[in-house]
Order: sequence, then C-alpha cells, then structure tokens
Amino acid sequence: GNAGRGYVEHMDNFLACLRTREATNATPETAHLSCGAIHLGEIAYRTGGRIEFSPESGTIQDNPEATALLTKQYRSPYTLSEVV
Repeated sequence: GNAGRGYVEHMDNFLACLRTREATNATPETAHLSCGAIHLGEIAYRTGGRIEFSPESGTIQDNPEATALLTKQYRSPYTLSEVV
C-alpha cells in the first residue's frame, strides 16, 4: 500500500531532482491539479458549502467570498503578477 508515503518522500524526490536535474515523480501539472483540488475544498469548507469553479477561466462563479480566497493581499513591495 501507500501507508507512510507523503511529505518526506516527496521532499526527498524534489531535492534529489534538484541535484541530478532529473524529472520529479509528479509532473508540475499533476502537482498543480492535486494542490488545486485541496485548495478548492478548503475554500468550499470556509465559505459554507458548494462552489462552482471554472477550470477554463480559473474563477469561482457567483461567490465573491470564495473568490476572495483564491488569492491574498500582498505586503508592499511584493506582488504577484497577473498570468494571462
């Protein structure tokens, strides 16, 4: 089974790949989608239920409270550039 597999193994793989320049076990796309699902679940929990997320636009539909949790306020002079 996968018991005991988690953060330590992922971090070991990531650090080894930094040293060797080999590809990580998970592609960046797989990692992004896995983390995104967790973040959307947390947003739904914090806002009291179901959210409608559009993967095409990367937005939550008709829920300003949930939409606000997709990002955060950055302290000046730090910013996050818009990705288009």
